[in-house]
Amino acid sequence: MLTYRERYEDLLEATSYDHLTGTLHRRQYDQEAPEILARSLKDGRTLSLLVIDIDHFKQVNDRHGHQVGDKVLTTIARMLKENLRSDDHLYRVGGEEFVLLCERLPAEGAVSMAERIRKSIERFSTIYLPEKVTVSIGISSAPVDGENIEDLFQRADVRLYEAKKQGRNRVAGP
Repeated sequence: MLTYRERYEDLLEATSYDHLTGTLHRRQYDQEAPEILARSLKDGRTLSLLVIDIDHFKQVNDRHGHQVGDKVLTTIARMLKENLRSDDHLYRVGGEEFVLLCERLPAEGAVSMAERIRKSIERFSTIYLPEKVTVSIGISSAPVDGENIEDLFQRADVRLYEAKKQGRNRVAGP
């Protein structure tokens, strides 16, 4: 017999939102992102894709436990949601990885937004979390970096790993 909590989590799982972070699920990304990109390209508008990864997240879990790890995830998700514009879509696509799709945002604006996000997470974490937490962010923009969602994600992911190689807590974009 399921508890009320388990039923509640099952219900949330069946919806579009991640039960821990309140962001949209990976499956929502898989369904919506191609449509959002196609609409942007059809209308001649730019679209930027940011892949945001929490640096050394496994170490946070190892040092402080999964409960603190969950707090870090929810805190960062909340900070990301607080920085959304009306044309932005935030998805949790992996354990500690988020994708932010930004309609009507050219590459320069995406880099600026990513830097603001990166700096605010670093500052906030030194005050309110058990240890300093940082993020690395890779950015791609359509149509320059690709005209399908797979190419955009791949380009942003390559840039994310460039940011990590350069020492983490960085933004790498076009």
